[in-house]
Amino acid sequence: MRAKLAKCHAAATGIIGYGRIGREVAERAAGLKCRVLAANRSPVADPAPAEAVFPLAELDRMLPLCDAVLISCGLAPETKGLIDARRLP
Repeated sequence: MRAKLAKCHAAATGIIGYGRIGREVAERAAGLKCRVLAANRSPVADPAPAEAVFPLAELDRMLPLCDAVLISCGLAPETKGLIDARRLP
């Protein structure tokens, strides 16, 4: 179990959709000492515990910095097709 936590300790977690669920995941990831980055449709006044919150238009800047990505945004015209083959390595 310690080896798995050690791997998570330095990992960068990207969260797409920084609403209630995204923030809950961010709290848990930060508790595991992960670096937390987020992307959101609208501006976020208090990004904590995320290190940074990117606008969705800048998602391509965030994704290369992440070891794992969680999608927690609702389906809307601006989020439909957000992740596609072009954005997956």
